Amino acid sequence: MNDTATHDTRSTAEAERIAAAVRAAWNAALGTRAADPKRSIVDMRVGAGRVTRLLNDIEAATGVALPITIIFQAPTCDALTAIVQSGVIPPPDPVVVLKAGDGSTPLFIVPGVGATVFELFDVGRRIDCPATVFALQPRGPDGFPPNRTIPAQAKYLADCIRARHPAGPYRLMGYSYGGLVALECARFLRAEGGVVEFLGLLDTTVPEPYWSTRVRLEFLAKRLKMHTTDIRKKGLAGGLRHAAGHVPQLIGRIRRMFRAGEDNIAVSPFHIEGLPPALGAVRDANIGAFNAYELKFYDGVVTLFHSAEGDPLSCDPVKIWPHWTAGVVFRAVPGSHETMMRGRHGIVLAASISEALREIEGRK
Repeated sequence: MNDTATHDTRSTAEAERIAAAVRAAWNAALGTRAADPKRSIVDMRVGAGRVTRLLNDIEAATGVALPITIIFQAPTCDALTAIVQSGVIPPPDPVVVLKAGDGSTPLFIVPGVGATVFELFDVGRRIDCPATVFALQPRGPDGFPPNRTIPAQAKYLADCIRARHPAGPYRLMGYSYGGLVALECARFLRAEGGVVEFLGLLDTTVPEPYWSTRVRLEFLAKRLKMHTTDIRKKGLAGGLRHAAGHVPQLIGRIRRMFRAGEDNIAVSPFHIEGLPPALGAVRDANIGAFNAYELKFYDGVVTLFHSAEGDPLSCDPVKIWPHWTAGVVFRAVPGSHETMMRGRHGIVLAASISEALREIEGRK
């Protein structure tokens, strides 16, 4: 056998080895849902944790490290295999299609503090409008360093919006922390002459220094009542452990009520231990950005989609936004801050968003 034939044989063998390794990782991460190698992982409603496991297993088997955002560019086993075999990782695209549509004014949605668009798929795909619905992927999970302030994140995503839809008008929305990023995106777009005809906030709150005295007292009373109930249920030993874990967080919240600025991320109620390094780093960067955020009055109208059960870790946004915007349209939806985005509650939320978009069309 000549050298060329030997090289081709080795190349074929390596390609087959990689294909088998990717397929094994795919099957292990996705189980019975992985039967069809051409089925999109996005259609399987898989979360960031399972995707991270998949990519970690691929790296362990092949030596190829892939950012979590690669899933949006290569969502099937076959497509992912081809990228690993080539060794050429395409540059990340921060604009992800949630639901394809026509050429009318698209909707852009920013994810929450975890900064991955997986949490948006349930709702985004159910929004009933003729236009395309996009998710905006902030930097960090894509393998690049995260932007560490909300204005910097907003400027980056506003540039992405203009690149995809340069003429406007603009329709923006953000979930939780992402609502603040969407609001700052709207400022950038309006400052450059753009028309923002819809800005939706999905249960978005603001940093503690911008809460009113009444809101602060209501929040503290709610948290103290919840912790007291938990301590009683756990008994003396369990209650002491509970207090030891939560008292530093509560003290941190009280401190932040009286001074803006980045605080100890480790005692933030939004900090999560044990996340994959990339996801943990971007989440903590966003917590710091939230704590340091300087809220300014927005001379425009926002639509606040607020959950019926609220967020136990934050205040009621209904009592915040009328003081910081020129106008607020309130839309109540079922569920809590987390459950409003998925399952039966996500269906109702998507219907409410669809109705809000139809109202815009009706005013034209």
